[in-house]
Amino acid sequence: MIATMPPTPSKGSAIHSRVPSQVRALLDKRGWTQADLARKIGVSETAVSYVIRQARSSLGLIRRMADVFDHEVVISLRPRDPTLR
Repeated sequence: MIATMPPTPSKGSAIHSRVPSQVRALLDKRGWTQADLARKIGVSETAVSYVIRQARSSLGLIRRMADVFDHEVVISLRPRDPTLR
């Protein structure tokens, strides 16, 4: 199965900034390659690479990655304009 990737998240999004480094760290901790992760979650290696390179991601794909690493996805909403906090 090959995952279809939606548009790129904005540069300031939590998905864009935190998830790639977390996935890389979890891969390193387990000694897995991107290909290993792709096989375990049933997507192409390219789909995994998109997330790690911060090119594209989807919540569904990130959830599948979290599941295989026995982690959970936590999402929060915050104002784009810091003066609105």
